[in-house]
Amino acid sequence: MVSVFDSGFLLGDGVWEGHWYNAAHQGTGFGKPTPKPINLSPTLQKIADQAQPIYDEMKRYAI
Repeated sequence: MVSVFDSGFLLGDGVWEGHWYNAAHQGTGFGKPTPKPINLSPTLQKIADQAQPIYDEMKRYAI
C-alpha cells in the first residue's frame, strides 16, 4: 500500500519504476504529448489504416 503522503522514489514499483520516474522527471506537466513517427511493417500498416476510421469515431466521444 502506498500512502498519499509518500513522495519521491519508491522501492517496489517494479518494472514501471525506470520508465515512470524517468518520464515524470522529464515531463512538463499535463500538456499534450509530442507525436513520434512510427514505422510499421506493410501488414501492420494495413491493419492500422483499417482501424483508423474506427479510432476517429471513438475519439469523438472522448472525455
